[in-house]
Amino acid sequence: MRAIYDKTVYKKAVAAAVDAGMVILGLWLFAALWYKIGSDGYRVITSFYTIPSTVLAAWYIAASFSGLFKSNRLQNSGEFDRGLWGAGFLWTSALSALGLAAEPLEGITMTAILTYGLSNTFMIYIARHVINVLLADFFIENFILIGNDETEKELEAYFGMNPHSGWRLASRLTKFTARDFKTLDTLIIKKSISAIIIPNTLPKKGAAIEKIHLQIKLGIPLIDSHTLYEQIFGKLPLSEIEEGHFIENLETDAPTPSKIRNAIERLLAMALCVILLPLMIAIGLLIRLTSRGPALIRQTRTGELGRPFMLYKFRSMKADAERNGPQWSKDNDKRITTLGAFLRATHLDELPQLWNIAKGELAFIGPRPERPELIAVINKKVPHFELRNLIRPGLTGWTQIKFGYGASVEDAREKLRYDLYYLKHKSFFFDLSIALRTLLKFIP
Repeated sequence: MRAIYDKTVYKKAVAAAVDAGMVILGLWLFAALWYKIGSDGYRVITSFYTIPSTVLAAWYIAASFSGLFKSNRLQNSGEFDRGLWGAGFLWTSALSALGLAAEPLEGITMTAILTYGLSNTFMIYIARHVINVLLADFFIENFILIGNDETEKELEAYFGMNPHSGWRLASRLTKFTARDFKTLDTLIIKKSISAIIIPNTLPKKGAAIEKIHLQIKLGIPLIDSHTLYEQIFGKLPLSEIEEGHFIENLETDAPTPSKIRNAIERLLAMALCVILLPLMIAIGLLIRLTSRGPALIRQTRTGELGRPFMLYKFRSMKADAERNGPQWSKDNDKRITTLGAFLRATHLDELPQLWNIAKGELAFIGPRPERPELIAVINKKVPHFELRNLIRPGLTGWTQIKFGYGASVEDAREKLRYDLYYLKHKSFFFDLSIALRTLLKFIP
């Protein structure tokens, strides 16, 4: 137990040291770029007993509040990404509030504070990722994997191909008999086991569960295989969807917060329509000049609770692309124009959907809106596909950044796993993480 405890402490200490180093380095760089080195402003910002100590304390508070020092966020994963950007948002907000409350230094504006907070968060993000990879072998955790369904098989394959994940598969038990679990105690000591991953199909009685209960008393943590699978892959295990256990955990929007969020998004979308109007006009003209057909197209899509609506987007395919009816887009689709390929890669073809958001038909973040003709086919072959319509579809979303376009019923089945994961873990910080990832994807 001591070895397990020490590893966790070391990880937290390294993470805290890396964060401190990046915060102080970021302040020095900011001061050097904003002031002349040696000036009063530079000395005030870089003197640890004034601003740096406050800024660093604010970061640690934000990081702790976001769970950035929890064990499942001390290694590269989706959980770590969401925790870090959540901490960055809280930290930057706190710095902005402190900047308003305190007497600002000469030349330090709110824009400067926001720029520093976001850029330094990105520095911490990169540094943590690099350190996690470099020190993965030193901080390696051995674990036992129990179970033999597809979830456990995928986990075994993942850890085998990702030695820098921070976890090493020491042994796997595929059966639940007394003979298989007879040497569990010896195996835990011999392999220095830090955790046991168990399936939700584990028998409620028998030798297996008795042995596992004993390990809990000895301090060996148990990890549910489905929970671990979600953290690693960012989607629900197929077995969980087939068994329907996830339904009770789905998150839908409460009426009042949903109305407030909808109103804010509609106002923001209207503002963006005005700001981006020159760009959209330019894109429309380029489309008309480079290919025959309209610049804008309208398609019926399925919205919240199955209600149909008319979706707007820039045309990225040839004018006669659907002469044989609606069909899935595929990789290297010959129907896509040269300009259309660029628009799709940068998601600029979706800018007209801001009008759909302004009308309340779309959200900024949510499942991808599908065409009714395709949904009719998918619903017959993919159980629970209609559950993704519990909330408004989105301009971008978890599935869009993790999977992209689908081209078959099997792709729709895979996309559903991401959509249901989003519904299960829906939160403000999760949406913020998706928004930031989407902005990065605008760079082709």
